[in-house]
Amino acid sequence: MNGLKDIEYNNEIEYTVIKRVFENRKVAVSSRKSMLSYTMGAALAIEALSCCLAIKNDVLAPATLNVDNIEYKFTISLVKKRTQANFKVAMKLCCDFAGFNSAAIFKSLN
Repeated sequence: MNGLKDIEYNNEIEYTVIKRVFENRKVAVSSRKSMLSYTMGAALAIEALSCCLAIKNDVLAPATLNVDNIEYKFTISLVKKRTQANFKVAMKLCCDFAGFNSAAIFKSLN
């Protein structure tokens, strides 16, 4: 869910996967791609650090940019601004160009 209009189809696929996995659970979704574009190999390092810092600081961040300019038909909670939240687990979902898809789960040890 990255807020880039030219790949709205990918947003729809990511949304479908998230809804199937988490069903009716409340899940907040944030994307850095709207800020950093395609960082390819560096994406995992950047997003892993971002997930760990979000858990450590109890904050849903960063905000997903450009989502106010796109009509989303999705019923998912997109993080549109930095928000305080108490959570202990974050997931980094990667849907790549060539179909190399992965997910990494980060959990607080405290």
